Amino acid sequence: MIKQNFKRRLQVWFIGLVFVTLAIFLLSVWGATNNHIVSNAEKELAVSERVFSRLLDLRGRQLTTSATVLADDFGFKQAIATEDRDTVLSALINHGDRIGTKMIVLLSPTGTVLESSHAIEASENLLARLQLQNQASVSGAALESENSSQAESPQEAYDLIVAENSIFQIVFVPVKAPNLIAWVGLGFAIDGELAQSLKSVTGADITFVNHPEKHPATLLVSTLTERLQEMLKAVIARPEFNDDTVDLKDRVRSFLNTALADEAIISQAVDAQQLGAGQIDILLTASLQTALEGFIPLKLQMLTIAVLALAGSILLISFIAKSVHKPIQHLVQVALRMSRGDYTHVFETPRNDEFGTLASTLNQMQEAIIDRERRILYQSQHDWLTNLPNRQLIGDKVLERIARAPEDTFVLMVLNVNNFRQFQDTFGENLSDEILIQVGMRLQRISGYEETVARFEGDQFVLLLEELAEAELQSEGQKLLSYMTEPYICEKTELNINFTIGAAIYPDHGKNKDDLFRRANIAIKRAHTGQGAVSVYQEGEDERHLREINISNYLHDALDNDKFTLFFQPKYCLKQKRVTQVEALLRWTHEELGFISPEEFIPIAEQSGNIGRLTQWVFRQVLRQIRIWQDMELNIGIAMNLSAADLLNENLPHQFISYLREQRIDTSYLTLEITESAVMLDPERALESLNILRDFGIKLAIDDYGTGYSSLAQIKRFPVDELKIDKSFVLRLDQNADDAIIVRSTIELGHNLGLKVVAEGVENQESVKILESLGCDTLQGYYISRPVPAEAFEKWVVDYELSTEV
Repeated sequence: MIKQNFKRRLQVWFIGLVFVTLAIFLLSVWGATNNHIVSNAEKELAVSERVFSRLLDLRGRQLTTSATVLADDFGFKQAIATEDRDTVLSALINHGDRIGTKMIVLLSPTGTVLESSHAIEASENLLARLQLQNQASVSGAALESENSSQAESPQEAYDLIVAENSIFQIVFVPVKAPNLIAWVGLGFAIDGELAQSLKSVTGADITFVNHPEKHPATLLVSTLTERLQEMLKAVIARPEFNDDTVDLKDRVRSFLNTALADEAIISQAVDAQQLGAGQIDILLTASLQTALEGFIPLKLQMLTIAVLALAGSILLISFIAKSVHKPIQHLVQVALRMSRGDYTHVFETPRNDEFGTLASTLNQMQEAIIDRERRILYQSQHDWLTNLPNRQLIGDKVLERIARAPEDTFVLMVLNVNNFRQFQDTFGENLSDEILIQVGMRLQRISGYEETVARFEGDQFVLLLEELAEAELQSEGQKLLSYMTEPYICEKTELNINFTIGAAIYPDHGKNKDDLFRRANIAIKRAHTGQGAVSVYQEGEDERHLREINISNYLHDALDNDKFTLFFQPKYCLKQKRVTQVEALLRWTHEELGFISPEEFIPIAEQSGNIGRLTQWVFRQVLRQIRIWQDMELNIGIAMNLSAADLLNENLPHQFISYLREQRIDTSYLTLEITESAVMLDPERALESLNILRDFGIKLAIDDYGTGYSSLAQIKRFPVDELKIDKSFVLRLDQNADDAIIVRSTIELGHNLGLKVVAEGVENQESVKILESLGCDTLQGYYISRPVPAEAFEKWVVDYELSTEV
């Protein structure tokens, strides 16, 4: 199941972005709104402060007017001047009752309290203002004589004072007769009722705090709620609030930060110095709650809009995420199927956007992959040169046929192009490839069905045929060879090519693919030995094939560990009447396979590429043995055989010469024997190698003469020293006249060419006499001695009577 991580992440990212944006917007608007409310409240509080100050000023002027009337009363002046205390008190009380004042005070010119309705003390602030007012009055009297119209009226002095734990607004005016004889003061009480009236006018709560010097502050009057008043009382009782070194505004800020920290309230301190209130703190406070409550509906509307916007955004984002994720998910599913090798699904592309382009590109890529895999599959199952099925496909076809009809018989036939590698070396790659192409085309025309013929490997082709008896198979094979060996025209050149055929029949020769192929190849190997161009597998050949495989495997170990030995067969010189030379013959006895004949392991060494190592081993052993016999003063030469592969090895002559120089061996004691067939494989190359060896002083001999394909002209070209008549002509020499004729002509031919002649296969006295009469130079055979090891030969040659005739 495809994970939805991309879709979820897309939704979370977009929803988070919208949420953060809405949150920032709401917080910004709410913050701006709150700031606006606070700013407006502060402005209104400032206005309230001015209104409050103006109201106190108006009340002060009212008191001033009333006190001036009293101070100008003649009887009141006379009573003060005559110190008629009862008259003064009566006048003060009556006047105060008329205007509704609560406090009446009479002071001496120096500020001493003469009469008072409340226990008060003139403060330093009040005395200073009275002095200033008196100086102004004197200055006004001095100017009156110069310009009476410009004389100023007496100046009043008013203050906010605390008496008997109550706060009063009091005004003092001078009493003159004509000089200053007293100060009369009238005052209104500032109580809760008056504070509420002021609150109704200013719109702000008013609080008066008594803050005398060196005394604790006390709350006098306040329009705040009882809870806030109790909180305020707790705050002003603290020592830091009663610190006179701290400015009033800082104390008010402390009040706000402590008492009203959790309240929606702002506060403004009134400058009490302007009001003559030196020891009184006046606070104007306003609640923000009402203003804030007015914006609650707006905030709710904004919050509702934000929630709706968020919900709408979530729906829109979900739709967008789905529309984006769906084609991507489809593309992922297609890609996963493609990764599993399923290219059957085609992605529909109705969209014209980037997804449509991507889907179209994916379809094209899928088609390209299908086409490429089809070509790769075809190439993996077909030969690149002939376009025929290759080894893998024909093997699959064999398996299919066995599985489809396990009881039915069919034939697996292998056709081999003989000596193709030599042909390739001679004519080159291009011409060789053209030959293979034409061979494949002919086989297709014969089979009539392309899948029944294949190129198995380089020079081998395979055919699958219907049920045929072995006799019919031979006939069909010969017909096939007749057709296939017709001349080929390549690059305007007519070429004749030979073939061999090996066949295996299912299920007689194998019930599985591997057995059939292996046994068909075993049959074709037998065909290569000259036992018929068409060969059908025979029972028992598999065991011989397994033995060959074992021999090939054991050959490496034998070479690495010197498990070969040399036997030596004497050659008797008729002229000298003694043994002058031996032939070194290679022997191998394996601990499991027993004795292995050279006729068996030499071809395997040639096929496996080990013949070079084997020849070098024999050559070194021969040189070693020559050195040993020379040290023993046994002047016996040694002949050794070279294979066809040795003659085609361009490095071999130089290696032999290097060994000879290293061992300092006299080359006259060494003879190399070569066969006619080996020389004729590549006469030019063989001639080049033989000339190098002959020039260095090594003797050369043609072995098995009479069984090959050499002509007299070819023999004349080769730098050989002797001819060895094949034993097939010598074994029955005393019984077969034809063999005698061949031997006579060969001896005469050799002598006429200046060559010595050796007859091998001498096994009786009669043959010795005939050969001696024919002038043969040297004899070799069981009659003289069988091949023996070096130690046995050394004993034999010492005991042998050289002077005695054979």
